[in-house]
Amino acid sequence: MKSLRSLFVLSLMHVLSAPFTLASDSHEGHNHEASVEDAPRGGTMRDTTPEKAGETRYKAELLLDGDQALIHLYDFPAPGKPGQVGKVALVPAKITATEMRGKFKPARVKKEQEVVFKRDGNVFKGTLKGASKVHRYDFHLYLIENGKKNTLDFGVDNIH
Repeated sequence: MKSLRSLFVLSLMHVLSAPFTLASDSHEGHNHEASVEDAPRGGTMRDTTPEKAGETRYKAELLLDGDQALIHLYDFPAPGKPGQVGKVALVPAKITATEMRGKFKPARVKKEQEVVFKRDGNVFKGTLKGASKVHRYDFHLYLIENGKKNTLDFGVDNIH
């Protein structure tokens, strides 16, 4: 009888905690989900999140070489025809911004690092100090293009 009561209490706790778990997993204005397109250069793809609904979105690709990082931005592809299946060619975005700023936080490190990525042609270059030494980190960049803010969020599992 005691084990039945324990099972009932655990089940009740599980059911009652579900709404809180779902709420904590939904990060407003953040998108850690992988993009559906293949990364043209073999990096990690994410969709950017505009500050306001309906504003320009981009596809972002992160490439790492040790602590050096490159970000390539692509125009968000137009929706295909209903029933269309297949790959979408990504076109490099024409960005006028000269830099992106953000924060980098390796797992188990308490303080976030401020990071700045400078544009060099069609790519943004920056350093993520310590990225090559950790397996997991959060990385958030903010692009201001024509007065509109887009957020790039990368929750990366960097398994060497």
